[in-house]
Amino acid sequence: MGATLYLDRQDMTNPVVLPQLFSNGHRKQLMAITQRRSWPHVTSGCHGFVGSVLCVWLSLVAAAFGQTEIAPGKGLEHVGETVRVTFTVAGMGRAGENFELNSLESWKEPDCFMVHLDVAVQRALKDKGIAELPKHFAKKKIVVTGVVKAINPGGMKRASILVSSLEDIRIVEATAEPKPATESKLIDIEPSKSLDHVGQKVRVKMFVTSIGAAGDSQVLQSAKDWKVPGNLSVSLPPHILEAYRKDGIETPNLHFWNKNIVVTGIVRETFPGGMKVPSITIESLDDLRIVLVSTRQAPEITDLLNRRIDLQLKNDQFLTNVQVTSVETRGDPVGILNLKVRSGTAAAKASPAASIEEIFVDDVPLDLSYDRKSRLLDVDEEQRAARLKQSEETERRVFKQGGKFWEYLSADEQADRVAKGKEFLASVQKQFPQSPLKVVETKYYLLITDLDPASAQQYLKNLDSLYDEMCRAFAVPLGKNIWAGKCIVATFQKQADFLRFEKETMKNTHNPEKSQGICHCQTDGQVVISAWKGDLTTHFASALVHETSHGFVARYRSNLRAPSWLNEGMADWIANRIIKNDNLTARQAKSAQLIQQQRSLDGFFEVKQISGDQYGVASTIVGILLEIDPNKFRRYFVGIKEGLSEEESLQQTFQMTHNDLARLYGRRIGVPDLKP
Repeated sequence: MGATLYLDRQDMTNPVVLPQLFSNGHRKQLMAITQRRSWPHVTSGCHGFVGSVLCVWLSLVAAAFGQTEIAPGKGLEHVGETVRVTFTVAGMGRAGENFELNSLESWKEPDCFMVHLDVAVQRALKDKGIAELPKHFAKKKIVVTGVVKAINPGGMKRASILVSSLEDIRIVEATAEPKPATESKLIDIEPSKSLDHVGQKVRVKMFVTSIGAAGDSQVLQSAKDWKVPGNLSVSLPPHILEAYRKDGIETPNLHFWNKNIVVTGIVRETFPGGMKVPSITIESLDDLRIVLVSTRQAPEITDLLNRRIDLQLKNDQFLTNVQVTSVETRGDPVGILNLKVRSGTAAAKASPAASIEEIFVDDVPLDLSYDRKSRLLDVDEEQRAARLKQSEETERRVFKQGGKFWEYLSADEQADRVAKGKEFLASVQKQFPQSPLKVVETKYYLLITDLDPASAQQYLKNLDSLYDEMCRAFAVPLGKNIWAGKCIVATFQKQADFLRFEKETMKNTHNPEKSQGICHCQTDGQVVISAWKGDLTTHFASALVHETSHGFVARYRSNLRAPSWLNEGMADWIANRIIKNDNLTARQAKSAQLIQQQRSLDGFFEVKQISGDQYGVASTIVGILLEIDPNKFRRYFVGIKEGLSEEESLQQTFQMTHNDLARLYGRRIGVPDLKP
């Protein structure tokens, strides 16, 4: 039967002796005891001081040997087991009444481990004075104990632990600041710091500024050139390229170009051209992902105080960039009873819950729903799940079309863009020392011009009118800035200066001599408009508005382009609304005469760029669609920017084809059998 183990009072209270007694062979015997189903009967027989201490130690031993320490990414391999998992909280949210802590930024990311705190735990934390759970857990390292379950949020299988006791979760580090790492430990770094982490496994978020190739591999760069100091090179080897092609991505480097990505891997030193360049080679498709704009998380209701928000009211009023000065909440889960916001230095105004349609923080809606019974405004989790699902599907459709959603820019990022815009204009001033180029800044524009001040102010007034008109057309709240920083507008009196700006500054080699104005939408979202005036005052004003409307359209939702006829037709139509005497009717009549002779639109809807004599056709057809239903027209255009083909979006909104559009236009000009 083996030797009997005797413990006296001194042994039981000795922190050195007791662990030794429970080691080696004694530990094996205790493990056997803990694995028996009769274990509760063993502990229930403990009496007195010695018995009590023994019960405590046996419980600790049972806990220690009954749990498995797992990595968060391996959670689904341990479903049904009692485990201990440690991770730094990277994302948070709500799942019904439960508060959610995630090991990765979004629960949609593969290998994300999810921890849910039930209502009892949330209440216990509040009883301890922890009122704001997001702030308490944000970027903290936690240890969680419990049974792993497989859940299916949004149809995606994820590992989860439901925490029902404070004893099952604890914070082990005050912050998630990275510590010196070994090759096996993952740390988060900036791309410019990559050379400081050679040999270490890192996770890095970067914007793919340039792309290239190296042998059989394709390369993504964080800088415009691999020679730029601070550049990080990401290599896609042949087997990764083949895997992407099987998924229908024929040119992976183009797929990731001009997008924010997250890369995981080991930093290595490479020496192209004898220069030391840090590089990460992608080993698995899971090591590289695009950061989806559509999955950004909104803050909790309890975290709104002092935040800048956009407030949509039920009376169709939209308050942009207002500061929350007070949030009155009730209930469990928490709901909003009353909200106070302040615009600028004005006095704060109260909005009761019943008057609020939605709250947006950094362009992300809170997905609020008003409960008439409780008179509270709280998060509708089903509504949020449906929105996130639809938004992600839409964004992925845009990716397949070779486009991307424009990233949200914070106030600091917007200020940085404006500062860079001013630096650019300062360089333009130096480039034209013989011209008195002056810079004028408004809410939405940075204008550089050699026109007289009175003319410059009039054209800026036209551009402000254009901006408001475009906002109304696309349901963008008035006062909201869609530009990346501010739109840069360069206007010149002489054509020669305009051509020099285009060729030398903008590196335009596409015959700018044929244009009075040009819109440049750069890959980083910066819009630059240029134009020259000459003696054509009215035509210049129309051209300036026309080109700036192209810039607005380019910045709306995604960087996908509308077909030429629609893009030019919209620009001409909107310019006519702003500049009343721009002779649009005459141009439309001239185009109609040409079509009456041809009796065909001759592929008008498909050409890459319509000709000058077709602009009148385009603006007439845009006008026809707007006459039918301006709201349908907006949805039609939004569909194109969200990855639908132009004809597919036309069919969904107007139930029309190009043949139908041709017949409508034909009847307007007296050619009822007009062919597209």
